[in-house]
Amino acid sequence: MNKKIVSAVFLIIIGVAVIYSGYVLFGSSIYNYYEGWKIGRAYHKFEQGFTDYLKSDTYGGATPEETYKLFVETLKSGDIESASKYFYWEHQVPEQKKLQKMKDEGNLEEYINGLPDWGQMKEEEYGVSGTKKVSWMETLDKPTTIQVPDGSGGTLEHTFKPGEYKQEVDFQLNQQANIWKIYSL
Repeated sequence: MNKKIVSAVFLIIIGVAVIYSGYVLFGSSIYNYYEGWKIGRAYHKFEQGFTDYLKSDTYGGATPEETYKLFVETLKSGDIESASKYFYWEHQVPEQKKLQKMKDEGNLEEYINGLPDWGQMKEEEYGVSGTKKVSWMETLDKPTTIQVPDGSGGTLEHTFKPGEYKQEVDFQLNQQANIWKIYSL
């Protein structure tokens, strides 16, 4: 009877060793494949959601001119949140914060009054499909100091002397919704 127990224990040990070595050889690659599949599925769901978000965008016009005019009109009405939605998706939150800060500091009206009429702008040559640039000349009568990002989370002050300066606004086509968005202003 001892021989039978020893043989059974030996067979169990061999069986466990075979199962463990199979897991070591194949189990981890099956697990890695499964994890990769889950990541791919999550990415696909994110991508589809983002595409749906872009398709449902209604804040823009059929032309850059229409988008700009809608933005200015909405900004003049005092609706900062809606006005920021005329910007390309990645710039909406920073623009909303910038506009809100101007409003809080009492500078929004001056900003709005400084925006040119579309007729003062001219389209620039810009060889990238789905992108347009328009510019205008702005005259400063007195020195003007602005704060610009320094690249490390802070800001630097820069003072412009009186004179003429070229200003630009870039537009980007949201191809999913077929509307133009302000990329930078």
